[in-house]
Amino acid sequence: METNVEESLARKADELNRRESMIEMRERYAGVLFSKEELALIAEAIKVYKIPKEYVFSTSIDQKTKEAKILTYGGRKVRHRKGEPAREILTPVQITGKAHADDVAWYEKINQKIPIKFFKTKG
Repeated sequence: METNVEESLARKADELNRRESMIEMRERYAGVLFSKEELALIAEAIKVYKIPKEYVFSTSIDQKTKEAKILTYGGRKVRHRKGEPAREILTPVQITGKAHADDVAWYEKINQKIPIKFFKTKG
């Protein structure tokens, strides 16, 4: 049992290291790929939508519409124009791609996990 825990921790550490190195690489080459104005627009979009850096999968700029496009690890793509408020509030699952253990529970009747909000509470 201890080896499974150790292996699990090692896998999580490796994943974290890979993600950190991806962030560093993205930041290192961002100045080459984007102008200062475009970098400022991307930073503004990340701030407006409250997306932590580690969950930004990809960024790009639409040259025709002058919009920043951000793809999260949760698979959600957002578009942002300079000075606009957020068009929607992203859920943690849309940002991270992982459902939190507190948000889901096992439901025997259908033999799968479902969001807790679907359970009826007494009282």
